[in-house]
Amino acid sequence: MADFPRTILPEACSALFLPGALKELSHSGIMQIRATKAVGWSWSETLPLLSVRNSDHMTLYMFVQKMWNRGEIHEFTHPLVPGSGISRNGVGTVAVAVKVKGGSQTGSNLVTDGWGNTVTNSVRAGDAIKITGDNAVYIVTADADSNGSGEVTIPISPPLRTSPDDDAVITTTNVKFRATITNRSRFESSLAPQYYAGLSYDVVEVL
Repeated sequence: MADFPRTILPEACSALFLPGALKELSHSGIMQIRATKAVGWSWSETLPLLSVRNSDHMTLYMFVQKMWNRGEIHEFTHPLVPGSGISRNGVGTVAVAVKVKGGSQTGSNLVTDGWGNTVTNSVRAGDAIKITGDNAVYIVTADADSNGSGEVTIPISPPLRTSPDDDAVITTTNVKFRATITNRSRFESSLAPQYYAGLSYDVVEVL
């Protein structure tokens, strides 16, 4: 699967958005809340001025056009997510593979090993991780340290979609979202004689 080109970074990029719980306020004033299993990150991007005379600009413009028209799925890095489009905030070593400790894990905590021993802030809130065998990207929700055996229990959002395999490798750098474009701007304004302005689109994770 091809990567979405990042030769030209967006001039504006929203934070990640995740579907929320169902909420209903009854006539008696009681709020009913029910968490759902809805997952899939989404965000929006707006590109800077694109010159019709610049090859990189037009290559990106036509990539977006084709992806939108054909409903293609590509791999995105997010420019503002540590561990994806920018360096991770955690300081735990990633020179060795980080592996799941034991199978059959569920919920919002992932037990891992293979980190450096007794390292403060091995992972930090906001870092992205991805588990081999699972298309989803998980975001660390709180800082976590490794213990004396190099194990880290990582709090994540959303909860695990499936139980990871024992010893499944975890990616902590250059994490990519498998995603498509679900909406894009129409009739971008033009700045004579050779610029398009305001091309924007919504990106949604495809699981």
